[in-house]
Amino acid sequence: MPIQSGDVKLLKSAVMADVPEGGGAPTGLVIADGVSNAIFPDISELDRAGGRVNLRKSFVQVATDDTDTYFG
Repeated sequence: MPIQSGDVKLLKSAVMADVPEGGGAPTGLVIADGVSNAIFPDISELDRAGGRVNLRKSFVQVATDDTDTYFG
């Protein structure tokens, strides 16, 4: 069975925050598609003017039982 676009999931890392121990291993928790602030927090006017950088680590998973190649 070919890989469908719905089989491709974005997963959260263990720590989804801007802290020294941020990132880590994948958790298996899917980041919901189309949800506001699912990965990054709101940007304040001060952060926008100052050019603050927020980093998040996430993982991509192809959730199928076969070994087909995904061609996008």
